[in-house]
Amino acid sequence: MQEPVTLEKKLKYSESMDFGKLMREGLDLAQQLSGKIWTDFNAHDPGYTILEQLVYALTDLGYRTSFDVGDLLFFGEDRPENIARENALFDAQTILTTGPVTVEDYRKMFIDRIPEISNIWFEPRKKPAGTYDIFIQTRRNLFENRKGKVAEKVRKLYMRNRNLCEDIGTVTVLKEYPVGIEAEIEVGSWVNVEMLLAKLLFELEDFLNPGVEFHTLDDLSRKEAFDGPKPVHGFIRSRDLHEKSALINIPALEQKLLSQEDIRSLRKFEVLLDQYERAKDKVVKVPSDSFSALDVDLTLSRIKVYSEGVRYPVDIGATKRSFRLMKAQKQKAFEIRRVFEKNDKFKTKNLDGLQRYDSIQNLFPQIYGVGPEGVPGKASADRKSRAAQLKAYLYFFEQLMANHLAQLANLKHFFSLNENLKKTYFTQLPESIPDLDVVLKSGLKEISRKVEDTANPEESFYDRRNRALDHLLARFGEDSRTFSSVLYKDKPETAIRRKSELLKIYPELSKYRSRAYNYGLEPTGKHNVPDFKRKVCLLLDLDPEYRTLHAFEKEDVVREHLLRIPGFDHIPNSFGDNSVTIVSERPDFLRRLFRSAVLKKNFKLLRDGEESQPSLHLVLGDEITQVASSDSLDDLRDLKRKLIKNFEGLNRFCDGFHVIEHILLRPSHMDQYHFRLYDDRGEVFLVSPVADSLDAQRARVFELLRKGVSMDCFVTNQEAIDEWELLIVDPLSHARLGKASGSYLTEAEAMAEATDISEYLKSIQLTEALALSKFEFVRLQNVAKEVSSDFYESRISVAYPNWTRRFQDTEFERLFRSIILKHMPAYITVDFFPLSLRNMTRLEATLEPWLEYKKQTEKDPFKMDELSFQLIELLREFQIYYRELEKENRTD
Repeated sequence: MQEPVTLEKKLKYSESMDFGKLMREGLDLAQQLSGKIWTDFNAHDPGYTILEQLVYALTDLGYRTSFDVGDLLFFGEDRPENIARENALFDAQTILTTGPVTVEDYRKMFIDRIPEISNIWFEPRKKPAGTYDIFIQTRRNLFENRKGKVAEKVRKLYMRNRNLCEDIGTVTVLKEYPVGIEAEIEVGSWVNVEMLLAKLLFELEDFLNPGVEFHTLDDLSRKEAFDGPKPVHGFIRSRDLHEKSALINIPALEQKLLSQEDIRSLRKFEVLLDQYERAKDKVVKVPSDSFSALDVDLTLSRIKVYSEGVRYPVDIGATKRSFRLMKAQKQKAFEIRRVFEKNDKFKTKNLDGLQRYDSIQNLFPQIYGVGPEGVPGKASADRKSRAAQLKAYLYFFEQLMANHLAQLANLKHFFSLNENLKKTYFTQLPESIPDLDVVLKSGLKEISRKVEDTANPEESFYDRRNRALDHLLARFGEDSRTFSSVLYKDKPETAIRRKSELLKIYPELSKYRSRAYNYGLEPTGKHNVPDFKRKVCLLLDLDPEYRTLHAFEKEDVVREHLLRIPGFDHIPNSFGDNSVTIVSERPDFLRRLFRSAVLKKNFKLLRDGEESQPSLHLVLGDEITQVASSDSLDDLRDLKRKLIKNFEGLNRFCDGFHVIEHILLRPSHMDQYHFRLYDDRGEVFLVSPVADSLDAQRARVFELLRKGVSMDCFVTNQEAIDEWELLIVDPLSHARLGKASGSYLTEAEAMAEATDISEYLKSIQLTEALALSKFEFVRLQNVAKEVSSDFYESRISVAYPNWTRRFQDTEFERLFRSIILKHMPAYITVDFFPLSLRNMTRLEATLEPWLEYKKQTEKDPFKMDELSFQLIELLREFQIYYRELEKENRTD
C-alpha cells in the first residue's frame, strides 16, 4: 500500500536558519555590548537595518551548510568514488569484510573463487598446531587434465591469504567413490515415473554428497553479509558447509526412497559400491582419499518400477533430461555473479554556486551609499568618507562569511589524504562588494594573499592537519598517540605523511591484519611482508623492506673497532682511496658511532699547535677520535656535513626488523627417500627427481612405469653449456616422475637415451614384482634433529639491530615492542632479539638462502630441512642467550 504524501505544517529549521531567533540574539548582544552608546533598537534605526542584512546573510549560510554532507563532498565530481577514497570514506564491502581467519572462511573463499571446486575441507594436524592438510572435491564434469591443476591453484590462493604461524601440508584432490542403488519400487498409476526418478536421483546425490548453495545479499542478515572474505560469485552460509562424509548410512539411504510420497512400497533395496560390490554392512566407510558420489547410469539400470503389478518401461533419456534440468536450476542458483552495485549516495545535487558569495551591500537602501549606485556625485567629502567607513566596517563581516562558503565548498579537501595539501582553511575575497578597491589599501591579489596567510600560518597548519587526520584515524578506532610520541614530535610533516599512507591502505591492513608473507613469491618488496609489519613500519617510520646485508656491503663493516665508510674523500691521504677510516678501542664502538655521528655538536675542529694542520675529531661519549686533517677548513667542514648525512642514511638503512615464523621451519617429512632404477648390468640409470616420503615415492614409481613407456613424457632441460638433463614428466600435471642419472652434451644425445629408457620400462613390466625389483628406495638421514613441537607452534622471532640510534633509545625500543605485541594475534608468542651487527649478519647470511630456496615450487625437502635447521640452531642460540640475560637483569 502506498503511503500518503502530506505537508508539514510546522517545519523545523536549524538555529542558523531561524531569522527571528538570530535577530533577537543579535539585538540582545548589541544591547549588552553597546547599551550606553546605542539606545534606539527600533526597526527604523540604521543599526537595526545593518543587523537585519547580516542576519539575512547568516540564514543563507545556514541554509547552504545544511545541505547533505554527501552533496557537499561529491558535488561537481565526475568520479565521486575518488573523493570518497581520498576522505577515507570506504564502502561497507571494503571496510567491513575481512581476510580469511577461520577454517570456514577459507572454505568459503576457495569454493567461491576457484570454479573447478565443488567443496573443500581442511584437516588440522595434531603436531605442530597450525598446519592443515587440504582435501578437494572437484566438479564432477571436470576433465581429468584440469584436475591436476586445481591443487596448484589452491596452493597459490592459500599462499596469498596465509595467516601468521599457519601453513598447509598435503593437498589432495579426492577421487570419486561411486555408489549405485539397486531397487524395485511400486508406484501409483497416476505418477509421472520419469519425473519421480529424476527427483529421486537428485535427492540421493545431494544426500551422498551435499552441495554448497550460493545466496544473494537479500537472503542474508547484515551480520552474515559482511562476515568473512568479500565474495565474488555469491554468499555462502556457514551452515551450508558440511563436514566431509566418511560413512554411508545404508538405512538412511533406504529411508530416502521410502519418504517419497509417490512410492507405495519398496520390494528390494541394495547398495552397489565401487566395482559393483554389494554393501554387506549397514554403514560403509568411504576411503580417506575419496568422496561418495551417486553413479547415475548404474542406478538407472538397476531400478525397476512397477505400477499396478506391471513393470513400467522407464524412458531413461527423459529421466536424465529432467535430472540434468534440476541440477542446472540449482547450479544457476549458486552461480550468481556477485557484483556490488554502485551506491546511490554518489548521485549528488548541482551545487556549482555553493561557494559564490553575494555581498549584502547590494541589498542596502540607496541612502546608505554602499550599494552599486554608491554615493551621489554631488555629496560632500564627509558623506563619501562615512559611506566608505561603513563599507570597510561591513567588509570585516563579509570576509568571514565569504571564507565560510569557501571552506564549505572545499570540505572535500579538509579531510583529504592528499599528502601535498598545503592548507586546511580556505578563503576567498568577497569580490561582489561594490567598489571594493575603495576601501582596500593594496590590490586584490595582495589582499587575497594576506587573507590566506592569516588563515593558514605554517605553525598552526601542521597542528590542524594532524588533528584532522587524527579524527579520521579515530573513526577506525586507531590510537593516534603513537604519532605524537617522541618519534614524531619534531617532525610534524613526517607524521602527516605516515598518517596519510596508513589511512590510504587502512582497509587492506585492517582486513588482512593477521596475514603472513607469501613465501612462494620473491621475498622482497613492500607488499610481500606480513601486513602487521607494514602497519608497524608506518607507525614507527621504518622500512618494511629492511635487510642489513643490503645496507652494508660485506667489505664495508668487517671489524669490531674499525668502520670504513665509502663515498667520502679520504682527507689524510690526499683524497686518495675515497673513504674515511674511524678507529676506536672501545667494544661498544659501533653503538657509540651510530648514536653520536648524526649530531653536529659531536664533531670538533681542533688544532694541536699553531704549526699543525687543523683536524676533525668525533666525540664518542668520553672518547675523542680523530677523523681527518687538512690545511683547508672548508674541506673539513664539508666532510663533517657529509659524515652527518651519511650516518643519518646508515641509521635509516639499518632501522628495521626481521620476522621469522617458526612454523615454516618445521621438517618437511620425518623420513625422506630417493629411488634408483637399475638396468640389467646393475647400474643406476634413472633416479627420483626429488626426495619425498616412501609412500609418495612408491606412487611416483607406479606413475613412472605407467607413463614412462610413452616418448611424449620425455623432456630435456639445459642446465649449462654442454650440459643437458633428461626428465620424465606427467603430460597432464607436468609433475616430474623421474630423471636420468647422467648428463648429456647435446639435446639429441639426451633424447637418444630416452628411447633406451622407454624400451627398458616396457621390458620390465611383465609382472609388478619384476618391475619393483629393479627399483631401490634409499632412506636419507634427516637433518631435523629432535626439536620440540612447541618451538614451531604459534611462535615468531623478531630480530632488530641494537646499534642504531633509535633502537638504542630505551623509550623507542619499549614503544617498538609494545606496538608489535599490540598488532600481533593474541595466541602468538613473540621472541625479541636485539642483535649486534655481527649476529645480524650471521642471521641474514642464514636467512637469505632459506628465503630464496623456500620460494621455489619444486624443491628437495631434504635440502629445505637442512637450511631450516641452520636457522633453528641460530634462533635457539639467541633464545638461550637473551633468556639468560633477562634472568640476570631481573636478579640485578
